[in-house]
Amino acid sequence: MRWAVNFGLRSLVSQWKLVLVLSLVFGVAAAGYLTLVALQEGLDEIFTPAANGWLVVQEPGLYGEVDGSVLSAESALTLQRLGASRVIPAVHVITGTNRQDMRLVHGVTLEAYTETNPFRLLEGRALQPGDTARTAMLGWRLAQKLSLNPGEAILLRGRSFEVVGVFRTGSFADNEAWIPLESAQALLGLGDQVSVYLVPDDGTFAPGSILPEGLEVLRQGYGIESGKGQYQPMLDMFRAITMALGVAAALTLTHVMLRLAWMRRRELAVLRTVGFPEVTLGAFLLTQALCILALGLVLGFGCAALLPRLASIDISGVSVTPVFSLRGLGESLAWMLSLAVLGSVLPSWWLSRYNLASLLRYE
Repeated sequence: MRWAVNFGLRSLVSQWKLVLVLSLVFGVAAAGYLTLVALQEGLDEIFTPAANGWLVVQEPGLYGEVDGSVLSAESALTLQRLGASRVIPAVHVITGTNRQDMRLVHGVTLEAYTETNPFRLLEGRALQPGDTARTAMLGWRLAQKLSLNPGEAILLRGRSFEVVGVFRTGSFADNEAWIPLESAQALLGLGDQVSVYLVPDDGTFAPGSILPEGLEVLRQGYGIESGKGQYQPMLDMFRAITMALGVAAALTLTHVMLRLAWMRRRELAVLRTVGFPEVTLGAFLLTQALCILALGLVLGFGCAALLPRLASIDISGVSVTPVFSLRGLGESLAWMLSLAVLGSVLPSWWLSRYNLASLLRYE
């Protein structure tokens, strides 16, 4: 067995140009596969609503809390009268005139937003009571899309806001800019009106219900979660491309390993003639397949590491960036290992069916 492995390695060295070309081919395939898996995870993350124990109260019949709901200050008093232990206002603003300059802005109550919008601070600092009206925190996807860092400025409807921090929630909010509630009200000219009210999910109100006063109660992020169906065809397309790429790579590797084995058919036939078992042929081919794929993986993962910015796509003003996770890496490694086994077992089985004398006579 060890001899077959060494023989396989020497054979690769003697054909290093072919090995390099094959490794580059599979490196591109590995990078593409890993990026497609990461894009799927990026889309899934974006359309994951934040589950944080709060309900959204809005105007009925609208597509989630980002679709133009406007509530008066009297609605807060109504919710308190109906039993809400806390009522926290919020404003949602969509700025821009096209997809390129579209911004999703969330006006938050500085005294309570850390409860209703859990996040992890990546850079800078968080918004805090006492901040000026022209301060903002950016979700990491929006900050990356605009290449903004803490200390720089972002324009929202022609007004400049200082970026004080960059956050991550692992949800759709990573595409938002958070600003003080009063600033968001001023951007929309709402006065004391708001987009929605947040109330605790403590059993007082049932998600999906319509209150007697004509207010609709939804789980926070309902509109975002429902919107995933709009982009499901894109998710399905990514999965189909990923599967097609895997099948194409498997067929290509199998063909290549057949060619490599055929080029060494006389040596392999001699080994079988002197008593080496058929597993020797499998070890020879598996060694070559693993080496080619290992080099391809190194090249592919190196390329994939450079792709988060290059492979970002924009959907209605929302930046979708590949998310490279351990699950995605594990899937890619399992896929490549399966290719190595398939690319060595099938050629080994095919050559084993040849008559030894025929293999020795073949020129």
